[in-house]
Amino acid sequence: MSEIVSLAEKYKDYFKIGAAVNPRSIAKYGDLIKKHFNSLTCENEMKFISVQPERGVFTFDAADTVANFARENGIPMRGHTFVWHGQTPRWIFEDKDSAYEELAKHMETVGGRYADIVYAWDVVNEAANDADGGNIYRERSPWYGLFGESYLKEAFKMAKRILPAGTKLVYNDYNESNPGKRDRIIEMIRRINDEGILVDTVGMQSHWRPGSPSLDMICEAIEKYAAEGLRIHITELDVSMHEWNEAPGTVWDTPERAEEHAKYYGDIFAIFRKYKDHIDSVTLWGVTDGTSWLNGFPVRGRPDKALLFTDDGMPKEAFYRVIDF
Repeated sequence: MSEIVSLAEKYKDYFKIGAAVNPRSIAKYGDLIKKHFNSLTCENEMKFISVQPERGVFTFDAADTVANFARENGIPMRGHTFVWHGQTPRWIFEDKDSAYEELAKHMETVGGRYADIVYAWDVVNEAANDADGGNIYRERSPWYGLFGESYLKEAFKMAKRILPAGTKLVYNDYNESNPGKRDRIIEMIRRINDEGILVDTVGMQSHWRPGSPSLDMICEAIEKYAAEGLRIHITELDVSMHEWNEAPGTVWDTPERAEEHAKYYGDIFAIFRKYKDHIDSVTLWGVTDGTSWLNGFPVRGRPDKALLFTDDGMPKEAFYRVIDF
């Protein structure tokens, strides 16, 4: 693989190139990861339920495996995630009076353990309402059920107090380029920051498919977030080869779709380069096609080819479009 240009090296004057990893992908693709990526994110291993499934019982083995790999190879990490409605143990929501105290203890323990290697934390994940109209917040979140909108500001206040100075504090969400949700995210961050900057970075998850969102929508979203004074991280990038609500059995792995996939990757990275003064990192959500979470979504067991490398670690046409500049 030495003859293939490194993604991280190619983009060294633009932004960090990251990947979501886990102990299995590190064991299988360690050399590929070291060659191409200069930022890592635990796919699930630093989420609340993974590191503290029971009150006061911490399980760090998987997260430590990733963090130690990052330390050994000098690769900084993004932390993912403290406050989310998913993959959070039910016990924290059982007592409103102690929930904030438990969250602070969790941040102190987990944030402190990885303070030497983590340069940014997704403090709050996916708190915005998906639907246009009505409340801007995801009302079905158990955090919202306990505290209303105040939990967002409280979480960022905790993070600012507990995490090392200089750690990027990120609000992270999907459908972030959709104009309606984009504007709700911006309004949410304005409310969190109304008494001083707590959120300094927006995480654009970027789970996309060719043509959706449009290139114009991506540009407009980046410009609007940047106009708020926010740094931008592309946090969970993949480009599915499938259409929404595609029927099982649909023929999808065609040369035409592969070309659309490669072209879209080339186009969106051209946009990222255009806005390099606002973007700090671009993270792919997985290492190879075989490690992508999309292989089971929304129809369990359905394959996808959403990333830049095949499952045997070979670069795809999309990879070459990304480095062709």
